[in-house]
Amino acid sequence: MAVERRLAELEYAVFDVETTGLIAGRDRMVEIAVCHVDRRGPPRVVMASMIQPDIPISATEIHGLTSADLADAPRFADLANEIGEALAGRIVVGYNVSFDLGFLQDEWLRLGVHHELPHICAMHLRGAIGLDRCRLGEACEAEGVTLRQAHGAATDALATAELFVKLRERLERAGVWTLERLMDAWDYAFCRSLRRPALRVEQLPVLPRRPTRPRTHVLRASTDLAAYQHALMVALADLQITPAEFEALRELREELDLPRDYVRAIHARVFSMYLAMSTNDERLDDREARDIQRLWQGLDCVGWAPGQP
Repeated sequence: MAVERRLAELEYAVFDVETTGLIAGRDRMVEIAVCHVDRRGPPRVVMASMIQPDIPISATEIHGLTSADLADAPRFADLANEIGEALAGRIVVGYNVSFDLGFLQDEWLRLGVHHELPHICAMHLRGAIGLDRCRLGEACEAEGVTLRQAHGAATDALATAELFVKLRERLERAGVWTLERLMDAWDYAFCRSLRRPALRVEQLPVLPRRPTRPRTHVLRASTDLAAYQHALMVALADLQITPAEFEALRELREELDLPRDYVRAIHARVFSMYLAMSTNDERLDDREARDIQRLWQGLDCVGWAPGQP
């Protein structure tokens, strides 16, 4: 890793995982998402998926996923190449990143692969600039970052990415412009990892790609609805729909052969969930109102929004 380069010039992969529990090696991943932070634009989700853990599902009260939701989800081995490519060539970032890395490395080890990745912990960065360590939601609130659905991998990863950009700007204002200065200033364990080379694509295991799900005209109610809702929430994590996301959602609806009434019900549920989160303090500020309007426009863009016939 080029430690003399400015922090703002480097490329980062911010990721988050949801799991069946707290202990890597005993518990397993049930969801993962990766965001890219670089000079090409604002932070963006580049991959996200539920994962079949092959053990009984637990911690549903935290991440909201059930056995039915994960019944048709790919296994980690199906996603290993896609995840590796999303992380390759970048510094890995997470909030309490040692937790997420522990699960990622355990899954790789199950495939006979071991990677030691250069990484930064956004939670410990707060301590480096004189702020208290706290939960992700509290850190986001302090920096004016919206966390739209706590304990969803895509929304947590995107919020962490936006938070990291804010913390990086704070570091630069404090005179910490490069990785080298960051490593000299603090002796956190993650700082020592920054001398490692980034993962290269050619280091990835040769594994089969995620299989294409066969087209079906039979609605497998709970799993198909969950698959579309998950894809919709990932696409709307930044409250805007790109042409590629629009096309992917359209193709998924066709693949699942979802009736229009089911699509409307899912859109209504996503809107009501977001509205409930925005008003849980019994008030709606201007930013929240704008975000709700953007969410409505996103739902309208992909087929239907509440209030329409």
